[in-house]
Amino acid sequence: MKKLFSILLSALLAVSVLGISASARTLGDVDGNKKANAADALKILQYTVGTLDTIDKKLADVNCDGTVNSADALIVLRVCVGTYEGPTEVDLKPEIIDPIMKTGKFTLGTVVDTVDEKGNSVSIPSTVMVSGNNICTSMKYSGMNIRLLVLNGKIYMIMPDLKVYMEMRKEDLGGLDFGNMNFDDNQTYVGSFYSTYNGKTYTVDSYKSSDGSVADYYFLDGKWVMTGEHSAKPEEAMKITEFKAGVNESYFSLKGFKKIDLNK
Repeated sequence: MKKLFSILLSALLAVSVLGISASARTLGDVDGNKKANAADALKILQYTVGTLDTIDKKLADVNCDGTVNSADALIVLRVCVGTYEGPTEVDLKPEIIDPIMKTGKFTLGTVVDTVDEKGNSVSIPSTVMVSGNNICTSMKYSGMNIRLLVLNGKIYMIMPDLKVYMEMRKEDLGGLDFGNMNFDDNQTYVGSFYSTYNGKTYTVDSYKSSDGSVADYYFLDGKWVMTGEHSAKPEEAMKITEFKAGVNESYFSLKGFKKIDLNK
């Protein structure tokens, strides 16, 4: 039971890195015309030497080192002539992820990598649905459908095939507080890079949350495909198989299920 609970919990916590950031941008586009060119590089240089009083530092700090200088202008020029090898369309999360998150109800498909009872590595497809502060994780484990439901601050394990559920104790949660599942609405873009994994090159955008943690979002062909901690390797990132607005409302109800108590 503990093994099953830990697998369900790991899928549920996949959404804990999510947050909402400010706005998307094109690398070095300081004049806001959706493209970076020599005019942008000139403005950055003018600001650097003091002949331009103001500039959007978020857009001008191309290499995200905290300062605006000639190095940023050089990168923009390299983008213009095609010699820059990093990502040019960055900060993609506000356009691809945030609009769906802001609906307050969304479904995320992912894959949990774990080991089975025999110690063999297995990948278990799972679905995480978010409805306001309530979250439901569902998957099939050892041939049985299982759900982990956070509902109004309480957490339940549901076995739909048997039509039963049990309320989990606080000590089963490992010290986690599910009473407030609000997502961080103040994530800050900190930089982008390319990552090649299994023959595919991803644009990876990094965002810092208010608690100081940094999460990486992997994008491929305009889609969000993986996410993980900034220190993690691509193979350690969690795969995203589906991301869409809306949920199956029936998953957020205990109606039709009988409560059981395993402690008796």
